[in-house]
Order: sequence, then C-alpha cells, then structure tokens
Amino acid sequence: MNSKLKEIINRLEKIVQTDEDNRTRRFRSNGEDVCEVNFNVENNMFTFVDYKRQQQYEFDNIDLVAIEVFETL
Repeated sequence: MNSKLKEIINRLEKIVQTDEDNRTRRFRSNGEDVCEVNFNVENNMFTFVDYKRQQQYEFDNIDLVAIEVFETL
C-alpha cells in the first residue's frame, strides 16, 4: 500500500535538494491546484500557500508542511 504522506514528503525533499532557482511545488486535487509550497534556501523555510483559504504559513519542518498539504488535499 502506498502512503500519500510519503509521496508528499518525497516531492518536498526534491525542492530542498535541487539546484534549480524555482523551488516551488503545486499540489492538485481533482484536476485543480489547491496549494503550493515554496522553499527558501537562505533561511531553510517552507512557505505553504492555500489557494482556497487564501492564506499562507511558514514552516521550518518538512513533516509539518507535508501534513498541511495532506490535510488540504
């Protein structure tokens, strides 16, 4: 059985480890973008943007941002 939470964490780990300038991942539900996560290398912080609630939060822990994404999906 596949873990949805593990899939989210794997995607977030990729934006931490990449050398690309764009460190953003969008997450979709039913074909619609529902949230995105940005990673800031300078301060090692994740910014979670919830499109539906039009709110954003900052996290310094990959597990916490993954849970937020999971709950939004």
